[in-house]
Amino acid sequence: MPPWNSPVKTASRRTLFVLIAAVLLSVVAIFFFGPGAAARFLHRTASRHMAVGRFAQAQARLAWAARLDPQDYRTPLQQSSCFRRLREMGNWANALKVAVARGAPPAVVDLHQRLGEVQLGRMDDGLEQAIAHLTWLGASPDDLATAVVFGLLARQHPEAARNFLDTGVDPMPDQAQMDFLWGVYWRYQGSLSEAESRLEAALAARRGHEPARAELAALLEQQGHFSQALLHYQELAEQTGGRESVILGLARVLRHLGRFPDARRRLHPLALQPSPSPSVWMQIGEIEMDLGNYPDAETWLRRLRPEASMDSVLITLAARTFALQDKTGEAEQLFARVAALSDRGLLVYDLQQRLSENPGDNEAARQLQVLYSTPLPPTDLHLVAVSSPSGSDGTQSRAAELYAQHCGACHGATGDGRGRAARHLFPRPRDLRTGRSQLVSTRNGVPTPEDLEDVLRLGMPGTSMPAFDHLSQSDRTLLGRLVLEFNREGMRELLARSLRESGDAVDEEEIEAAVEHCTSPGELIRVPEISGPDEKAIAAGGKTYQQLGCVKCHGDDGQGGNEPAGFDHWGYPSRPRDLVREPFKGGRQAESIYLRLAAGMPGTDHPAIVGISSAEIVKLVFYVLSLTQEQDGTLTNFQRWVVSEPTAYRAAF
Repeated sequence: MPPWNSPVKTASRRTLFVLIAAVLLSVVAIFFFGPGAAARFLHRTASRHMAVGRFAQAQARLAWAARLDPQDYRTPLQQSSCFRRLREMGNWANALKVAVARGAPPAVVDLHQRLGEVQLGRMDDGLEQAIAHLTWLGASPDDLATAVVFGLLARQHPEAARNFLDTGVDPMPDQAQMDFLWGVYWRYQGSLSEAESRLEAALAARRGHEPARAELAALLEQQGHFSQALLHYQELAEQTGGRESVILGLARVLRHLGRFPDARRRLHPLALQPSPSPSVWMQIGEIEMDLGNYPDAETWLRRLRPEASMDSVLITLAARTFALQDKTGEAEQLFARVAALSDRGLLVYDLQQRLSENPGDNEAARQLQVLYSTPLPPTDLHLVAVSSPSGSDGTQSRAAELYAQHCGACHGATGDGRGRAARHLFPRPRDLRTGRSQLVSTRNGVPTPEDLEDVLRLGMPGTSMPAFDHLSQSDRTLLGRLVLEFNREGMRELLARSLRESGDAVDEEEIEAAVEHCTSPGELIRVPEISGPDEKAIAAGGKTYQQLGCVKCHGDDGQGGNEPAGFDHWGYPSRPRDLVREPFKGGRQAESIYLRLAAGMPGTDHPAIVGISSAEIVKLVFYVLSLTQEQDGTLTNFQRWVVSEPTAYRAAF
């Protein structure tokens, strides 16, 4: 529990005092002027709170106004403004409908309707006309700037948003609101440090600015700064009285920090309300999965009807829940639905590309409209098995199904290395999108399909990656192709983001050429025939071991040197292998060790050996093999973590 004088407690007491004062003033206003006048007083008070970003307090005043004068159209109009500024556009539309039903003047409704449409990116008449129309209707500087910036970003026009922020409107919003909008813009552009600086400036100018604090909390969460994000979400929870979007963010961060029971406790009150959002049920399902309570997870996820959903994340989560309970038939049906959604998404993308290149392509527009208006039919979970269709579509569907069944739990649904089991594994599962393959047979460090098939067949000894030798070669080939496609997608995203962050134009053709260059295997390393060693070859290999500096990491006896542990490509500790007792990731076959020496292990500190002949590398292979003694067995996941991260282990206690 926070101390009595903590910022959270102080904010809570301040909010309580303000509410008590508002109630007393309302009672006085009712006594002297009647309910209508009291409601109008509350409307003015709510407007003042909205002007400085305190929307929770504004909504509290409006709730009182609604009780005092239930038929006053002004209350739902102001409520719609709150929802719009908080980007809760569904609630915005509903509140506006209530205002219309209560007789709100058409001109006022037109202003609120137009602000929402512009914020959603629907500027059919162009930006200048939209600004002129809103100004003519009497939009405030804050409302106008907020709607235009969010609308331009929704339309994916960041340069126009920046130009607008630079030139602005007359009069301009105050500095806190401008800092908030700049923070949103920079976060959209991927300049996270600049975004964080702007959002902190907004809060320094106005501590109670809810949208700025919510944006900063989400930004810190995005960067993995979960402890800092937690503090902001906690303050928002106190400030807003537990708004659903805030509690969802708070629960997400608690999950990232491993505090699953706390996250569940926060979400349960929302889940028991009459109409909670689907996100609440889904997060509780994820928490139950994290805790291993698979039947409870299934109960929550079934409420969301994954068999009829178009959300591939939800469907995959439900499929894993079923699979972990041996409900294979239902799981396979859902995995097939994920594959069908993926196929549809690719088709939509192709049609959108056609239209961007040729806006007059009526056939592409017609097909796109059909796809948008025709939902995927519900999946029949009562079927026991699913058969993959033939042809290319069947191949793609089969690959997605295999990946979801065997790989997704660790490597994540999109291959980003953040699967459900990832937090429990050490070393971490590889990011298939941007990470590098450690076991390669090429000079440029890019794996061939055969390299990936070997990894699947043999596994990665010394890690949590098992061998999938029980799969057929054709299935392993399909999985290898899918991994290569993940890598291409990740490289494409990485290059585009780098260009945006540096302020350069994103040229799709250049990106595709770069992706092709970076993901194409180079010259194959020819492994010579390696026969049995002799004492002379082993001795020569020992000298090479010393001359190349292998002793610095692996030690004179092969059991570890004096150099501190390094870090791999992803920033995780990378401890040199004990050459005597530990298993090798690529196995202890002479040919595999030769490749590890000649190609190195991309993504780690282990370099490729250059400047010596293949014969000398073979002798070094003989020496490494001569160090081998009877293995003590593979380290457990926990033991690997303790050995590589002793400081983290001590800190945990």
